[in-house]
Amino acid sequence: MAVAGYLMFGESVREEITSNIVLTKGYPRAITIVIVVFIAIIPLTKLPLNARPVIRSIDGFLGVDPAKVPFSPRFVGLSGLSRGLLRIAIRILTMVVMLLIAIVFPSFDTIMALMGSVLCFGICIIFPLALYLKIFGHRISRKERIMGWFLMIVSAVLALLGTVWALIPRRIIEPKAALGSFELQDYDVEAQDSIKDAFAAVQSSEAAFAVVPFENSTFGTVVFTLDLLLDRESNYSDLVVCGESYLEVCQCLVGHPSPDGGSEGHWSAAGQRQANLNLKRSSRMMKEVKHIYTVYSHPAAFGQCEQFLSTYLAGVVREEVSSTSRAAEIIAREPSCRAAAISSSLAAEMHGLKLLVEGIQDRSDNSTRFFILKNVRSTFEVPAALKRAPREDGESRWKSLISFQLPQEPSGALADALQVFKTHGVNLTSINSRPSLKQSWHYVFLIEVQGRRELDGLGTMNAALEELGRRTKGWKWLGSWVDRAEAQLAR
Repeated sequence: MAVAGYLMFGESVREEITSNIVLTKGYPRAITIVIVVFIAIIPLTKLPLNARPVIRSIDGFLGVDPAKVPFSPRFVGLSGLSRGLLRIAIRILTMVVMLLIAIVFPSFDTIMALMGSVLCFGICIIFPLALYLKIFGHRISRKERIMGWFLMIVSAVLALLGTVWALIPRRIIEPKAALGSFELQDYDVEAQDSIKDAFAAVQSSEAAFAVVPFENSTFGTVVFTLDLLLDRESNYSDLVVCGESYLEVCQCLVGHPSPDGGSEGHWSAAGQRQANLNLKRSSRMMKEVKHIYTVYSHPAAFGQCEQFLSTYLAGVVREEVSSTSRAAEIIAREPSCRAAAISSSLAAEMHGLKLLVEGIQDRSDNSTRFFILKNVRSTFEVPAALKRAPREDGESRWKSLISFQLPQEPSGALADALQVFKTHGVNLTSINSRPSLKQSWHYVFLIEVQGRRELDGLGTMNAALEELGRRTKGWKWLGSWVDRAEAQLAR
């Protein structure tokens, strides 16, 4: 099944075959509806199967198991109908309890994975075979005994693998942004369809870390990440920033070759840009892109490539998607050559797309800063590379992220709040604002400062935050990390 999934969907394959099909365009609507219905039914059928050992144990303990009724004095004289209704009540109550636990505790899926792997293999295969060999071992042939032991060992290995795979968090990190921050051989790298998915994976402990874009040197702050960090609905209350990573971004136009074949290689916009900063029209480049009528990408990528788009693809339809990787994935599944994506060369390689034009960003020094997130309840250690970025004096400079809201009435409230940091000698490096969504024209502010809190509650940062609490409606600490700008941009 794994091999078939990889051959069908490539690097973007998901664990559940149904998830792959639902996300794939081209299937008739009726088939999609049937698949969605089946996906909804799976938990309803899987839960009773996993609950069966628990229900059988309760039946035996209460004495309503048909095999034990003659030996259970408490139910002697009870009619068969009454015993049947009691057994039905036990099953319904058990299912309701397990369903409530699953709702209250989001990580209950790991418990179900344990039951599904270890208990199912144990009850269905390992234990029966062990008892069979114990009772009839001297009566059966040597070949049968060997086969029994072989099945038990294989089942034990599969049960262990299934459990470990379900319980170990997946490390979700942006492959290129993770370079220099993680030892990639120690982590499973998995791209996500959206920034929100990356946040959710770390919040649910499915992932140990997430790398998300925060700001671009050309386009500015990524508002999707800002909104998720502000967490107005408290969906990601356990997430903090624990590191940062800088990546030079080379945007590429990727897709399928033109009907007339185009050039065998790919054309680079970098040479054009060096010769003329206004990026004059090139007949060769026009030939590469003349068949394109729709371009998919993230809004930030469109902003970084505005000069190229207005010069060579003026008037084409721009379809905004959740990420540049997602744009490449969409084009890979779209057989038409009339659509293209703005993405990275790595994404083009992963999805088997042609690199139509390389380096289409407006500025050659285009770079993006990524934040590395972790769950405060996680036991995973922050990678050593993120803990140090010494300057010439041998010390590491720290940064911190803080959000706060202002009271409505006093004039100059924002100035008073920012004055706190100047008074305590804390340098402010950036400030952003977003609507609070609680009241019109009311904002939440997100500031980045140099420094970090001390564990003993002392120090200038702690004093500044204490005063900030008196001048605002409340503030939230969003994490501290070592400043790696000098170390990475000097490469």
